[in-house]
Amino acid sequence: MTHHHSTSFSEVLADDIRRVLLRSPAKTCALDPLQTYVLLEVVEVLPFIYVMCNTSLREDSFPRTQKTAIIMPALKKQIADPDEPKSYRLISNLTFILKVLERIVMDQVTQHLEEADLMTEFHSVYCNHHYIESALMKGFSDILDAADSRQVTLLAFLDLSAAFDTVDHEILLLRLATSFGVGGFVLAWLKSSLSAR
Repeated sequence: MTHHHSTSFSEVLADDIRRVLLRSPAKTCALDPLQTYVLLEVVEVLPFIYVMCNTSLREDSFPRTQKTAIIMPALKKQIADPDEPKSYRLISNLTFILKVLERIVMDQVTQHLEEADLMTEFHSVYCNHHYIESALMKGFSDILDAADSRQVTLLAFLDLSAAFDTVDHEILLLRLATSFGVGGFVLAWLKSSLSAR
């Protein structure tokens, strides 16, 4: 159990929002009130994003208006049979502002995990400066070290590509609270974000 706790979000500064906006891809969803490229061009004069983000984080409530997505089916592989439903994966097209808000939350939760030293040493996904290449290089290095030491090496692969689709939300929230010190407003916001979407 962790002794570090994250129970409230930090206020998001206008500079933080500007940074997230400017590093975001300019993709637009049909649910967006205006094209993303227009929003990015006038980012300096849009204080409502600042107010919306901070209000949501302060009131531990995920904006109800952002719980809608447009679901698009896409073929998993070019050679897949287009007449088979299992050949498709579903893509949720989310509003640009929702992606900005989720990025802000992800940054703050990740900061908590890093400061509390709760990330595993070799975690490579969704971490700054760690990529799939990092994991591959670590695995390759371990295999070479084992071969140099005349040890038998067993390599097992586990495909977690659909893991996000199968996570039980109640278990996720319980693990965040008990193992990662996430509680209070942060846990309430995450619970709100996962409900009725």
